[in-house]
Amino acid sequence: MSDAATLAEIPAKDVFHFDLYNDERLKVPDIQAGYATLLRDAPDIFWTPANGGHWVVTRHDLITEVMKDHVHFSARERDIPRTGIVQRMIPLFLDPPEHGGYRGELMRYFSPKVVRDLEVRMREWAVRLIDAVADKEVCDFSEEIAARFPVSIFMELMGLPLDRFTEFRVIVRDYFGSYQDAAKRTVMRDFLIAEMDKLLDQRRREPREDLMSHLVTMEIRGRKLDLDEIRSIALMMFIAGLDTVAGTLGFTYRYLAGDTALQDRLRENPQDIPKFVEESLRRFAVVNPPRLVDHDYDFAGVHLRKGDMIAILLPCAGMDDRNVERPAEFDIDRPNREMIGFGTGVHVCLGNFLARAEMRIITEEWLKRVPRFRMVPGTDPRSRLSSIIALDRLDLEWGSRLES
Repeated sequence: MSDAATLAEIPAKDVFHFDLYNDERLKVPDIQAGYATLLRDAPDIFWTPANGGHWVVTRHDLITEVMKDHVHFSARERDIPRTGIVQRMIPLFLDPPEHGGYRGELMRYFSPKVVRDLEVRMREWAVRLIDAVADKEVCDFSEEIAARFPVSIFMELMGLPLDRFTEFRVIVRDYFGSYQDAAKRTVMRDFLIAEMDKLLDQRRREPREDLMSHLVTMEIRGRKLDLDEIRSIALMMFIAGLDTVAGTLGFTYRYLAGDTALQDRLRENPQDIPKFVEESLRRFAVVNPPRLVDHDYDFAGVHLRKGDMIAILLPCAGMDDRNVERPAEFDIDRPNREMIGFGTGVHVCLGNFLARAEMRIITEEWLKRVPRFRMVPGTDPRSRLSSIIALDRLDLEWGSRLES
């Protein structure tokens, strides 16, 4: 069906023009506040003709309902616009009950206990990366810390070669930035699968204590995984693990650079850092996960048709004034904070315990080693629009540079 024909079928009251990847509302320093303009100006759920035409849901309660309703809203297709590319990233692209067996097995490697056992190693990485920039009194925080810290940890956890950090990081950024180019995404996906195959073959011959080694011997309900399943899980973990925490940290430290009182408080009271992390995850959500409408369905006053795509704007959920008081304000003492930045329902992020620990540890070690800091005057952090949003760079400075 053509875009015009599809648009013609949508009641005018349900149409609002919004471009997920190039909207002017999002080209602002505080991109989450840009998303929040939709809460003020747009219907709670609306159809946009951009990117092939799709629905958008913005309110916290509706987002929660969509993410928990796997009968009407399927996770098996994630492309806006629809590309026709068949992908099966297990378990991210599976619905219950098929989803449960895989997720249950994988959670063994991301449980709170496993994350606690990793803390010493995570802290070593944090110290190494911060010490590398501390004496320079300036850094691109987005790339040198926010990306390198969680990505290095995840690559080590999976058993990926760390000397290829830059190469893999660029591939993932391009992958998330090419939703309108199906051919390009196919090339990158095939390249990644080929790389995963090489590594999996090495682990079959020489197993180690890493996730890739576990994948080649993993069983689901007493059955060994076949090659396609192993590839799918490896690709999902690789892509999902290399950008989300980096994006959240970039936006969080952009804010923290301008709040010296909060910097001082966290430095003097490190026990407050977990609250800081939770508020960061609410205020600076970065993921916009799509869903496929699986059946004709009347939902929240609109008629959805089988085959429609719907974008879930988690940055809007954190800014929803119907769900949280003073949503634009960053308040680590907030008494009621229902945070769904990791999603909700059966597809809540596998690595959410790891992500929280990473954000806590990097903040603890940063504030031990770096005095008051700020954004370099005259710099203008730019956001990268995708299904996962991030800052392209964030120039911070401290020490003697603040006196000049």
